Amino acid sequence: MRLFSRSQKPTRQDDWAEFAARLELTDASDRERLFHTLLNVPPASEFGGMYELTLAEYKRVYLLDYFEERTGPTGSVQFVNSVCMLRSKEPISSYSLKAQAKLHAVMESLGASATGSQVLRLHNDPAFNERVTIYARDDSARSVFSEPVKQTLLRALFDRGVTPTFILSEQHMLLTCRGQSPTDLTTLELLLSDLLSLYAAVTAL
Repeated sequence: MRLFSRSQKPTRQDDWAEFAARLELTDASDRERLFHTLLNVPPASEFGGMYELTLAEYKRVYLLDYFEERTGPTGSVQFVNSVCMLRSKEPISSYSLKAQAKLHAVMESLGASATGSQVLRLHNDPAFNERVTIYARDDSARSVFSEPVKQTLLRALFDRGVTPTFILSEQHMLLTCRGQSPTDLTTLELLLSDLLSLYAAVTAL
């Protein structure tokens, strides 16, 4: 008599393996030290999938999950950070900044104090300012926000069904999502497309 068993539900590792094969990504598990440094990953955090794609000799894309635990008055909560990051040996921008969906004014102020930055408002674009919070140390960082950058950033922040944070520095840029479950890899692929578009728009300035 033939016995039938219910198939096991695919794990996140299975999803990563299929995703990596389809996009021709290579394993990047030997880059943990780099990720700790660039992403300021807490020492006790664990990594999930870690993959990379070489775009050019001096430019690579990394996609990964890492887990961190936050402890508060009500106990501990584990978060999953799903990240797509582009790193270049050549300068991407002379400015460092962070952008995310609009926060309450009090939270904006706390965030600025915690990072030693200021909340940046764009001139002559109140609609964008109403939707996006930008942190930067230099007022001149406003120059990063060309129309193509703004439109691509709005798409990444509001059209993908997740709430990523965009971070830009001299030699890397990334979109990262934090939640209690990992970001769907189909969504992460869309964010990767947005990130590449942001790279093209920023470096065209």
